[in-house]
Amino acid sequence: MTGKDPFTGAITILLWVSALIIATSFMGESLGWQVTSVSGSHEIAVQSVFSADNLRTILTSAPVTATSFLPLGIILIVTLGAAVAERSGLFDALVRGSLKRIYAPLLTPSVAIIGLVAHQLSDALMVVYFPLAGLAFAAKGRSPVLGILTGFAAFSGGFAANLFPGEQDIVLFTLTHAAARALDPNIAFNPLANWYFTAVLAAAYLAAIWFLTDRVLERYFRAIGLCDAAQMAAAADPHLRPEEARGLRRAGLAAALILTGFAILLLAPAYHPLMDAARSGPARLEPAFKSIPAMLMMLFLGAGWAYGATTGALKDGAQVVGAMSQGIGQLAPYILAAVLIALLVSFVRLSHLGEFLMLLGAAELSHTQLPTPVLIAILVAVTALLDLLMGSASAKWAIMAPIVVPMFMLLGISPAMSTAAYRVGDGIGNVLTPMMPCLALVLVYCQNWYKSFTFSTLVVSMAPFAASFLLLGALIAAGWSMTAVPLGPFSPPHITPLAALGR
Repeated sequence: MTGKDPFTGAITILLWVSALIIATSFMGESLGWQVTSVSGSHEIAVQSVFSADNLRTILTSAPVTATSFLPLGIILIVTLGAAVAERSGLFDALVRGSLKRIYAPLLTPSVAIIGLVAHQLSDALMVVYFPLAGLAFAAKGRSPVLGILTGFAAFSGGFAANLFPGEQDIVLFTLTHAAARALDPNIAFNPLANWYFTAVLAAAYLAAIWFLTDRVLERYFRAIGLCDAAQMAAAADPHLRPEEARGLRRAGLAAALILTGFAILLLAPAYHPLMDAARSGPARLEPAFKSIPAMLMMLFLGAGWAYGATTGALKDGAQVVGAMSQGIGQLAPYILAAVLIALLVSFVRLSHLGEFLMLLGAAELSHTQLPTPVLIAILVAVTALLDLLMGSASAKWAIMAPIVVPMFMLLGISPAMSTAAYRVGDGIGNVLTPMMPCLALVLVYCQNWYKSFTFSTLVVSMAPFAASFLLLGALIAAGWSMTAVPLGPFSPPHITPLAALGR
């Protein structure tokens, strides 16, 4: 993979943000910043991160702070299985099998749908998916670069749009849940809270990709000479070998058995460890929701091992363990970023800056009496701007959630609604900013077909996708906030301020 490491820019920004928090906390303590608590019973004063008590806590609790950052644990668990599926060739075969025989008039939406699903499986799939999308377009007599950029728009630009919940839902709602508990300690963890919203977003983004690819970008490419019929005719449609087809069937059988096992643990009348019968509503399903990372790990592990054993990619248990080790090894930059985020969050908590900004922001916003749709649109826009500087969705939300989620709860906006708005803004910069290494990767793939393809051409080509995703996403999020339609199972867009305060 070309370009700098995905987390290099994020880590640099995290260091600067940490320095800013330290300086701001010192200034806040010096100037006597304080705000009245939610209950009105006491004042919350900002304290310097480097006060004697805070510094003692930071230094003595550093190991616990780093290892208790829950998104890190989720990523590690899921990666144990996903690494086996990836290195066995299962993900590669799934993408190639999906692209193999696509009906020509439905080529664009088919490639886009595969991209919307593929980004839920693994970021590493871009290395396989982008060039294969180009081959699929070329095999149908269309520009391979057009196929690559269509895949790029769906895979990276449409990151907020998902047909099915995945790992990203778990990671983001883990952060949302932790932030929401500042006001409501009894709030239930629900990683499916945006499922309906992201599915609607997927349909809207799919329509935008289809229109922009076939009606706008293809005409632009013809105008600038990026539709070379000779090169397109030379491309071949990807095929699966017989052993790969057998491997996919056995992987499907393994996946079905694992999912059946989890369904039994959830639904069996006499033995249901994944159901809390003593609780009601979404809280009843909380054990099942919290077991999703373990389920994904076992699902990927079982299916990947079955596929690899069939094709010969994984001949014994030692190779399976080796695949897991390599997968964990590649997480080193993320682990570093996660440790920095955990420390940064502790800085915000110990200094009381998060509470101060949350309560002050809620008070100011309540005075302005801005309508909820406007607040949602503002959150989308702010996130989109930040996304141009920091690509990592979890890193940004780890910083923003402790302030945004409770602040919006005080205004009657549910944690699920604020998370949905954040997700819309989060994916916009993925197809535009050099901070994302996939941009350099896509440029290389395009230049493999056309040496004259430049970075400026890439940005100009992707700008309509980014603009349409931002506009559509903001309109859908703002419009949804005006209704009572759930964003997902047990997930209303609104809560009453009194309920948010737990009164």
